[in-house]
Amino acid sequence: MPPAPPARFHTERVEREDLVMFINACFACTGQAEFYGSSGGQVVSVDFLHEYILGNYRRLYARTLAAGINHFNQARIAVNLLATGAETPAEDRREEGLLVAAALRELPPQRALRALRELRERRVNNRRARAVIRDYLAGRPDPAFDAVKYRAHVRALAVHAHLRLPGEIGPFLFEPGRRAPFEAPLLERARQARYAKEAIFDLPLTVAEGLAAARGVARDELLRRAAPRMTEGERLRLQRAAGREDVDLAVDLGRAPLTRVALYALSLPEAARRDRRDELHAALERAAARALRRSPAALGRVAAVLDRSYSASGSSEKRRRPLAVALGVSYLLRAAAGEYRAFWTAPTPDEILVGARGQTDLATPLLDALAWRPDVVIVVSDGFENDPAGAAAEVARCFRARLDPGQRTSIVHINPVFDSERYAPRALGPSIPTVGLRDAEDLPTVLGFARFAEGTAPLAELERYLARRADALLARHARAPAGGRRRGARQKGRRRGGPAEGRRRGGACGRGARRGGACGRGARRGARGALMAKAPALLRSLSLRGLTATHAQVFAGVRLVPLLRSAPRDDLRIARRRYDDPTALVDVGEGSAYCSYVPHALVVGWTEDGSPVASYGAALAGPADRHPLAKLCRGVNVLHRMVRREARGEDPAERNRLRLLPQHLAMEGFLALHFDAPEIAWSEYSRRAISRGLDPRTEVSLSGRAIPSLEDALRVFEIHEGQCGVLLFVGELLASVFVVSHPDDYRALHRTLIEDFYEETLLYAARHHGDSQVLVHTIDEAEIGSLDDLRAALRRARAEAGALHVDTAAGVIGRPIAAERVYRAGPFSLQRFMTELDPALDNHLGEAIVRDDGTLEYAKTFRLSAGQVRRARLLQQLAGHGWNLDATAAALRITRDQLLRRIDGEGFGYLIAEHVLKAALKRTR
Repeated sequence: MPPAPPARFHTERVEREDLVMFINACFACTGQAEFYGSSGGQVVSVDFLHEYILGNYRRLYARTLAAGINHFNQARIAVNLLATGAETPAEDRREEGLLVAAALRELPPQRALRALRELRERRVNNRRARAVIRDYLAGRPDPAFDAVKYRAHVRALAVHAHLRLPGEIGPFLFEPGRRAPFEAPLLERARQARYAKEAIFDLPLTVAEGLAAARGVARDELLRRAAPRMTEGERLRLQRAAGREDVDLAVDLGRAPLTRVALYALSLPEAARRDRRDELHAALERAAARALRRSPAALGRVAAVLDRSYSASGSSEKRRRPLAVALGVSYLLRAAAGEYRAFWTAPTPDEILVGARGQTDLATPLLDALAWRPDVVIVVSDGFENDPAGAAAEVARCFRARLDPGQRTSIVHINPVFDSERYAPRALGPSIPTVGLRDAEDLPTVLGFARFAEGTAPLAELERYLARRADALLARHARAPAGGRRRGARQKGRRRGGPAEGRRRGGACGRGARRGGACGRGARRGARGALMAKAPALLRSLSLRGLTATHAQVFAGVRLVPLLRSAPRDDLRIARRRYDDPTALVDVGEGSAYCSYVPHALVVGWTEDGSPVASYGAALAGPADRHPLAKLCRGVNVLHRMVRREARGEDPAERNRLRLLPQHLAMEGFLALHFDAPEIAWSEYSRRAISRGLDPRTEVSLSGRAIPSLEDALRVFEIHEGQCGVLLFVGELLASVFVVSHPDDYRALHRTLIEDFYEETLLYAARHHGDSQVLVHTIDEAEIGSLDDLRAALRRARAEAGALHVDTAAGVIGRPIAAERVYRAGPFSLQRFMTELDPALDNHLGEAIVRDDGTLEYAKTFRLSAGQVRRARLLQQLAGHGWNLDATAAALRITRDQLLRRIDGEGFGYLIAEHVLKAALKRTR
């Protein structure tokens, strides 16, 4: 038995892992919302890391200021060090103070001033804090400009640190009503701006914007007249606003940082990017060259795996930033590498036209990159791999073990997104080191840190690395002239010639569905006049013919299984028609009505000769249909029939349209089950039952918004290319099957799943069944002898995962069903169906459109609760025995009184005469 490693080894490993996790977080986290996480979670996680590292590794915590971390975390470290100055060891005080001062000078002025003002809010007013504030303000190159642009910050800091401000700065800040003129031109223009409109346009833009809004100055006039004094960053930021106001705001992209140019390029419409392709390409190349001049990096043969999946679109606070970082990294590597190739998750002919779309499949481009035999593979992704999950790490592990045991090719994962639940950028797996990244131009810095993330470098080497970075930072600022700033620092400064500036209703609402009369009569009458081909046979089971299931995406307790269609056709298209008022009363004819929550309808367009549908999307949906009764029912949307053919004009493309109410078509059939009164007037039944039957028949369901995590799961779901449907599981229970005919239709209708209704058991499952497990497929490395073997193993993993998910949907897929044809439209048949009611199995009802060859073109199902199944089975038993209570009780092997109690317990007590029911309840008490 080998001897146990010394305790010091374990301690050093833990310390190294702590520091690497913290520095990685400081590279990526900005406290802003990410695609998969809120800003609140980001702040809580990064604050915990700061407190932990500050309390345990204070010296290294201070030296992290020089590690190339982002501005957000530099400011946080500076504030935390100043706020806890009493805890600084005596031998570290001088270095710590110098590092804080140097870091503040490198921050953009607005962030540095905001950080120093936080000291006041935290009531930190020790001698060192006051000295840092005094030295920072004294070292600013233009105090008058700071007093105007950052007036509130400078004033608060002057009061807090008891500063004597030079020249006219004090009177300007503390005498707002002063009438005497100032000698400083900018201060005088700021004073005049209180009453002179012309003076507004000579002030920094952020100040001018506030004054212009208060004085009613038009936005276009402000942009036009303030343009000469705008910084390049402001010009870039205001391009869209200038376009709206028809103002020509010239911008020099060649002076902007790499990531900012990438963000600007991605913000343009595709047509504009195509027209300005050469200009944008040249600007990105120049920005990459400038970044390399500041931080040189010489690389050999480099391949980049770049994530352009839907999650790369970022959040509302960091819009398109992950994709912009990937684009910037691609240009930087192209400039730094001897040989370079980019492999995007979805191939694109031109990087300038790249967009965030599709699922995260990193394994396929990683295999393509490895086949090119590079020296280094750099993967730029947020780490949320889902096609399939963990595949890239498995590919890297097997590649290392079987095909590259000498580690000729290095693989590094660059992650621009902070995962608050893991306190670090999300890793792809233990076989691929992960480092965070805020801006693409910082890539050389994080690549130098990657060896520590890999875990091979000891703690002593990490300490020496941070010490060298700290010494370099202090030396750089020791050489800088007083009052100046480092050339190339990412902060807003002075430009030459002027100052610089830097229907859904409710939540867990119950819905009642009321049905009166027989179902589907009007729809069947409408079918008689249609031009028909041979009708497809009624469904005997719901089959996913023409569809292929693939690996699921999991969010909390929700699992979404994509259904892909390899060869979609264009002769049937589906669009949504939204209703302003979701409460609907549906007239089904012959005095019958169905009342429920109907947020939208689906409009189906088709052709009978297989040619593409001429119009789809909004054009297909058309205007909302109305009914004359709507004038009589305020607040209620009155619709005519569950399924209605809409004939507009003589053009077949206009006439072949069908409006249907999704889910409600099937639910109406369920509510109409044995709805009519008993044919024999048995004495045990009430007069109401004899005359009106089950009227009103009511069932209750839940809004999709009531199910925890469903809305977020739909928001973050990455739609596959070719996806035409989804299997929706909640708490590992099949909630719904949704299929449409065309991928574009599914993309438009995906979010409507939140507007569907669901049975009540799913609420309990979502709350108490815990998070669904992510299926991770392990590749047997013994079977791998080449990259082709890895590709085959990846294909098998996807096929096995899809087959497993279809098997778990056996409650409706492949199970015998009873179907009813509702409408025939050319080669298509609209049917509604219900599974056999078996209390031991999952039971579903739904509607489907089937092509004459059996291909499923549309389907939507509803999971029945156990109570709904019991009620339906009870009605079936009663109707099957002619509503004879004695015969029904004998068939169920219970007494007549027990049957009456059961009828009352299921909510049908109103069917039984009052005296008969009371006597039965008394006898079975």
